[in-house]
Amino acid sequence: MRDNVPYRIRVVVRSIVESRLASGAAWALIGATCSRSLALLSGVIVARFLGVHDFGVFNMVQSTVGLFGVVAGFGMGLTTATYIPRLLKTDPARAANVIELASIVAWCAGGALGAVLFLSAPILGTEFLANEEIVNPLRAASFLVLLGSVNGAQMGTLTGLQSFKAQAKVNTVGGLISFPIMIFGAWVYGVLGAVLASAFSLAVSCIYCQNVIRRERFAAGIAQSCAPVAIDWRIFWQFCLPAACSGLLLPPVLWYTNSLLISQDNGYSQLGVLSAIYRIKQMPEAVLAIVLSPLLPILSEHYSALRKEQFSLTLSRALALSALTLVPFALILVSMPELALLPFGSGYKGNEIVVQIVMLQAVIAGMTIPFGSVLASMGRMWFALVYNGLYAFVLLLASIALVPRFGAIGLAISTAVTMLCTAFACVAYMYWKEPILVKRTPIAGAGISAIAIYGISFITYMHFGRETALGLTLVLIVVWSVYMILKCKLRK
Repeated sequence: MRDNVPYRIRVVVRSIVESRLASGAAWALIGATCSRSLALLSGVIVARFLGVHDFGVFNMVQSTVGLFGVVAGFGMGLTTATYIPRLLKTDPARAANVIELASIVAWCAGGALGAVLFLSAPILGTEFLANEEIVNPLRAASFLVLLGSVNGAQMGTLTGLQSFKAQAKVNTVGGLISFPIMIFGAWVYGVLGAVLASAFSLAVSCIYCQNVIRRERFAAGIAQSCAPVAIDWRIFWQFCLPAACSGLLLPPVLWYTNSLLISQDNGYSQLGVLSAIYRIKQMPEAVLAIVLSPLLPILSEHYSALRKEQFSLTLSRALALSALTLVPFALILVSMPELALLPFGSGYKGNEIVVQIVMLQAVIAGMTIPFGSVLASMGRMWFALVYNGLYAFVLLLASIALVPRFGAIGLAISTAVTMLCTAFACVAYMYWKEPILVKRTPIAGAGISAIAIYGISFITYMHFGRETALGLTLVLIVVWSVYMILKCKLRK
């Protein structure tokens, strides 16, 4: 009967879970909407100012920053976001130690790797990237390596403290600062100006974020200690080390695949086109990532407390939110690929097929993004290491086979195939290790149907044109969205 006590307890627990996720997501959405909208707009303007070739150069610099930055970060942002919620109530002193240690590692590793990039910029630019003009932007990007490492640890700390309102303020301030500076830098000084503007705006954001963290720590009862910081070896071996090693596997492969693309005819221009399309694809993904930022600490807290029903319920809601955000957006652009290229100007036109392939990546991402938080919340970072190794291996083989023959189209296909293979591996692992947590989620049926709709939209566009494809896609999106909503609402 529904009047019994256990049912009422489940209702109360469910309302608490949903309210915490919704509250955190609401504040995250406020900050994300402002900052990411400004970032998208500034990215479009910068792409227009730089042109296709120089925009490709700018994104190669960003890819290099990612290569060095993942080493500098050493998984500190993910570590703080995962362990602070577990220790906040039970061991505040240990939580404070995690925060301090993450900050020290971020500064030291970021400074060291930034110096390596600064000194190696001439070799990277002339020998590996075959472009002397990229040397100075690479040197300027060394500051991005340092600041990106520090900011990653800071944002992880705010996530771990579940200070979602403060996080929204930081994102908003960062977006407001970056918008005019990026445009001015690209307009006046080209690629170098855009890189320097990115570094300056990130520095201001780091300073502001540090002040916010001090206030949030005081409010959470985690005072800054003058005692020596101790290395928590248990966290280091179980989480930090595999997280850092996991992060080391993928960026070198991504950098190599980009360098493989720029070595082709009009390579930098092809990379510029692909990067512009990724800016459009990443618009809803970036907002979703911030909206789901409360997911990791909440799942981590539920898993450590053995609350499997709450864990599974929260995961189902997160999967539905992710899918309903990304999949309809991607399917519409499959039937109207010209729309994704329109903001960037005439120099980017004629690459509709690249847009459609990249949108397959978005469909797959919509069904799998929350699983990154699932693995981290369970502490399954050694599997994450295997997952990233598989991703890097498949992407490398596919890119070597396809990029020399098809250029940007080949790289887009390689990434889509890699995402599909590794997504299947991740879901299979979860079904094997934690079946009770994932069997009641809509991942299997929703994922297969979403990819089927993608195929229908793509084929309809190729054979019957944009108008027919758009009409059919909209009908299928409505049916699929109703299915997703009903799957979530019918769950008890």
